[in-house]
Amino acid sequence: MKHTPGPWECTIYSGAFDQPLIISESGVIGRLHSFPERQHEANARLVASAPEMLETLKRVSRYFIDLQNRCALTSSEERLWKEVSRMIYQKNEEENEKESS
Repeated sequence: MKHTPGPWECTIYSGAFDQPLIISESGVIGRLHSFPERQHEANARLVASAPEMLETLKRVSRYFIDLQNRCALTSSEERLWKEVSRMIYQKNEEENEKESS
């Protein structure tokens, strides 16, 4: 299952409770409930930035692939690349396994 395409935004719904909503062009993605309440908006903004963070991680991964093709990576660069790749692709594989079950 793929996530709702970005960009996502955070907006505050003013109703009985001021509640942060994560929205996209297609509508509401989610509502955030967190404690303490003063962290609602900060947490919602962090969640709303997820598509941009994923794209940034993918660009970093492509950079490391390009760098490796041009020259040898240092051990610290290789560790970082492996960590970035794991973050990107492990979650994707977990979602695909859930869907095929």
